[in-house]
Amino acid sequence: MGNNKVIGSNGQELRTDVLLHPGEVLEMELIARGLTKSKFAMDIKMYPSHMSDILKGKRNITEEIALKIESKLGISAEFWMRLQVEYNISLLRTKLNSAA
Repeated sequence: MGNNKVIGSNGQELRTDVLLHPGEVLEMELIARGLTKSKFAMDIKMYPSHMSDILKGKRNITEEIALKIESKLGISAEFWMRLQVEYNISLLRTKLNSAA
């Protein structure tokens, strides 16, 4: 996996305060492609309720789910996992900073 840092004009890494769950990105992609959530869930052999939880940010995208999404949408599993890890780290960072 390559280096995915975004560097600002001051040479510092840019970070956002916005927490974006990968399920939100997936939902936008499904809408853009005109795919229904339940049909997509069934196409990748997943319960529609489980897919709904992912899209609402209540469940995480696992490696297995990322591979299924990749096979159906052609968007790499690494992309989905990178989004999930970045979300998890941002969430934890926010929690740790607010506890300090």
